[in-house]
Amino acid sequence: MNIFEEVKSCVTAKDVAVHYGLNVKRNNMACCPFHNDHNPSMSIKEYYHCFACGAHGDAINYVSEMFGLRPYDAACKIIEDFSLPIAVKVLSPEELKIAKIQYEKALREKKRQAEQRERFRKWCNEKIESLKDAEDVIEAVENSIVAQCGVNAMNSNDFATVICMKSTIEYWLDILCFGTMEDKLEFFVHGRKEVENRVRELFEIGARYMAGGSADTGRGICQCG
Repeated sequence: MNIFEEVKSCVTAKDVAVHYGLNVKRNNMACCPFHNDHNPSMSIKEYYHCFACGAHGDAINYVSEMFGLRPYDAACKIIEDFSLPIAVKVLSPEELKIAKIQYEKALREKKRQAEQRERFRKWCNEKIESLKDAEDVIEAVENSIVAQCGVNAMNSNDFATVICMKSTIEYWLDILCFGTMEDKLEFFVHGRKEVENRVRELFEIGARYMAGGSADTGRGICQCG
């Protein structure tokens, strides 16, 4: 086994996290130390995984991330701090060069993933605001059509459209506000285009009524007087 395998055979991510001060609950959940976490969102046993920011790894990854160390240096720190019976090899200049390249590559990948998580977080927040605005538009269109048509409101194509959209938008908001990270990612991958198209359609309907338009029944303008 190499030094990384030896270290991981002796300690888990939970072992090192607790050792370095993380408060892990009895259900193996903890507040993630890698983002501003107020409710426990990290599961930590042999490996750790944060369901909020996506941080994931083993004992060495945890120490590397926590202290800003190269993986090799993180492994050496664990060996020293846990007094593990593992011989630490002095790296040659060539091995140090390779280790530096690997570390810098890992840092670039970490930065890329962090930027992706930030873009995804911003997208979720923007869509939540957009969908809340859409709910306001739905209410305004409903009220406008009911005011024009009274009991004949159901004959309006626009009224039927916004009523149908209402439950869909409530469902999307539930995913973005209360869904798991997996739910949100699935929604982002497969649903974001539909969200943009449906919200744009809804805002176009709303704009007509804000401009003083009349309800379309499919057979002409709704005559409510």
